[in-house]
Amino acid sequence: MKTGAAAALGLAIGRTASAQSNSTLITKPIPSTGERLPVIGLGTNAYSVNTPEQMAPPREVIERMGQMGGAVIDTARAYGRSEAVIGEILQGLGTRKQFFIATKTPIGGDFSNPQAVLDVSFNALKVDVIDLMQIHMMAGLEQLMPVFEKAKAAKRIRSSGSAPRPTVSTRN
Repeated sequence: MKTGAAAALGLAIGRTASAQSNSTLITKPIPSTGERLPVIGLGTNAYSVNTPEQMAPPREVIERMGQMGGAVIDTARAYGRSEAVIGEILQGLGTRKQFFIATKTPIGGDFSNPQAVLDVSFNALKVDVIDLMQIHMMAGLEQLMPVFEKAKAAKRIRSSGSAPRPTVSTRN
């Protein structure tokens, strides 16, 4: 079912692209940096796939998204294998620098080793830099924010914040 949804999304993007090939991509600036990002991104809650056959539709969607100028990919630890799938796809396509990756920490669990919590996302995404790292549902805020600030100082996280609602809050 998830693969079918991803394939449908890929077809919809393809149809939209051909129907609107002369359209201008709508972007908005990040207030603190001025970097412009497309106002619509790709949510990857249904990207927790395993087999090569299941990976093909998400790969096609991300490849086409990049060709169309799309940039924002939103994922989270709570989305199963989504971070790992995104990491594998972007590494395989060689297009990591083309995308703005936003991810979120676990919704709950053990935050006694906040660096390890952060490292899981870096490793799964196969990246040295995460564009936006969010604390999901405010879980572990006190433990995680100091580690986020240290990672930002080291330029491993570009923006950080909390995601208690569907909107994204960032701290730069």
